Amino acid sequence: MSQAVFECEFWRGEWIPDSDPRLYTNKSCKFMDHQRDCIANGRPDKDYLYWRWKPSDCDLSRFDASAFLEMMRGKKLAFVGDSLARNQGSSLVCLLTQADDDAEKDKWQLKWFFPLYNFTLTIFWSPFLVQNSIDKDGVSTLHLDVPDPVWSDSLHEYDIAIFSTGYWHFRVSMYYINNTLFAVSHNADTPNVTKLEFLGGYRLTMEYMLQYIAREYQGVAVVRTVTVDHFENGEWNQGGTCNRTRPYAARDATLSWRNAEMNKMQIEAFDKARASVTNGSPLKLLLLNVTYSASMRPDGHPGSHRSDNSEGSPNDCVHWCVPGPVDTWNQMLQHSLTPIFTGAGITL
Repeated sequence: MSQAVFECEFWRGEWIPDSDPRLYTNKSCKFMDHQRDCIANGRPDKDYLYWRWKPSDCDLSRFDASAFLEMMRGKKLAFVGDSLARNQGSSLVCLLTQADDDAEKDKWQLKWFFPLYNFTLTIFWSPFLVQNSIDKDGVSTLHLDVPDPVWSDSLHEYDIAIFSTGYWHFRVSMYYINNTLFAVSHNADTPNVTKLEFLGGYRLTMEYMLQYIAREYQGVAVVRTVTVDHFENGEWNQGGTCNRTRPYAARDATLSWRNAEMNKMQIEAFDKARASVTNGSPLKLLLLNVTYSASMRPDGHPGSHRSDNSEGSPNDCVHWCVPGPVDTWNQMLQHSLTPIFTGAGITL
């Protein structure tokens, strides 16, 4: 397969109507994430299910669960990150159970085993990616140069790992490097310490973690870029809503300054890390740039259609309905991994 396959710019494109049947439903997936099951939670419209992402410079094939599992035979894959990593991981579990209904979930962990293919999928909860603690007042202590042992202690067991992190970094934080406090977030009530904007801490997190992954990890690492929230008429804690029922057209799509900066920082950190790879193929570090495509789907969020939508609960305009646009990220994942694991790429 040609090198051009690896260079598809997923972020360029548009959402086009798609009349094909959905790859799974809340009836066909026994591991459905009920929190994001928008149809079961009362969402009346279904048009948001019938769109597909068409990149400008390549074809994105329909997800093929059997082919994905065959490619993953005898392997282990991990999602590492926050609840949006879990959102994507839950989507992939549902997609894959359509080809192996004997899949089993671990009783205590977010781990699934697909016996027909001897394949394991795990989701590691690590919202900052770095070593962290949160005190009773909600202040985060972040060691920006130290990976979170929740995932780093087990990373060597996995052949593929998908990393992502985002909105958790917008909290009051204390920043450490070399076990020494060097800065605090700009809104921290800590005198005589350098103040750092949230995005400054985020940039350092991405740079340190991707350098660590490029240096230490022998498997295939995939960096999934930040997704986009769509609150209108207020922020998440001010009654903000997301009631749209169609994607934005390309001419109408806008990306907030914050999301654009986070996306830029992730790409820059990725490029630095990939350039540093000297032992082995740079194809062991892949970028899944979903930010722009996600920005065009204000219709894809649960909003008020969430399983815990008690009176006064904020609308969920951050996560994604399952099924829904989140499934597209796994299409992109399959497209990116297929050349690597079918003889045209690296050998693990």
